[in-house]
Amino acid sequence: MLTLEAPTTLEILSDMHCRLIEGSIVADVPESAHGFTVHSPDMKVVDLGTRFGLTAGSAGNSHVFVFDGKVQIESARDQEPRVLSTGQNFTIGSGNVNSTQEPFRTRLKVEPTGWQSITTAFGRGGDTYSRRGDSGGVKGRHPLLMVKHTELDRSHPNERRAVLTFDLSQFLVSATQQVELILDPEPSGMGFSTLVPDSRFAVYGVTDESLDGWDENAVLWSNTPGCNEFGPIPGATLKLLEFELPRGSSSQPLTLRSETLTAFVKGDTNGLVTFIIVRETGETDPSGLVHAWASKEHPTALPPTLRLR
Repeated sequence: MLTLEAPTTLEILSDMHCRLIEGSIVADVPESAHGFTVHSPDMKVVDLGTRFGLTAGSAGNSHVFVFDGKVQIESARDQEPRVLSTGQNFTIGSGNVNSTQEPFRTRLKVEPTGWQSITTAFGRGGDTYSRRGDSGGVKGRHPLLMVKHTELDRSHPNERRAVLTFDLSQFLVSATQQVELILDPEPSGMGFSTLVPDSRFAVYGVTDESLDGWDENAVLWSNTPGCNEFGPIPGATLKLLEFELPRGSSSQPLTLRSETLTAFVKGDTNGLVTFIIVRETGETDPSGLVHAWASKEHPTALPPTLRLR
């Protein structure tokens, strides 16, 4: 029995073999189906009589977690198959988009309705995310902006937060009447939505403008603009809005707005505005879903976009 967490694309090859192209599944396999096999873009998982979860992300990363029993994994990373038992997991991450791909870049434009749109790819803009413990180093070229929060341990390395900066130097921000922030959700390929409840997120604005000049190729957990070890710093940041996502992930771009967001952008004085995105809802299992949005390096999806009227 396979449980699919939307949005998921699964190809059924036979009664004992399928291919997970993108998304997340949880497989409950009885002993009579020993040998049931699932391929992802990065690995082959062979059941040894168990319950396991497998994800495949749009950026080419895969993650397997064994809830009960054992699985055998084959991947290009290992010369020999490895066996995982209850509670163990294995991840293959793509790290970066192929450098030969040209990222989707929405240019500064004036829309017929009087709205103007700008992305983090414009001018001095930028986007990245950081992970506690800085596993894998800086994420400035990663195609996804990952966010995660756990209540297991405040020092847990799974914690992630995203940071965005938009270059507004060509806007008369004082004349702005309304502002919208648009984020395009993408499967992270990490964790399972069944282990995370409906989730609440918050967007903070960095009010200390001296922090706007950060380098996306140098941001780590310890130097994320406007943040300390445990989150946005009061006095250096301002909560602009909150939003919720039902269990799982949305496949449609999110349009976020609030009066506080508009006032924050109108108050800009240096041509740069910086936002921090955190998940406020925690989880009780380390293999809970990592939420993600497309960054400006994503090859096909919409990068973070700010719309002003």
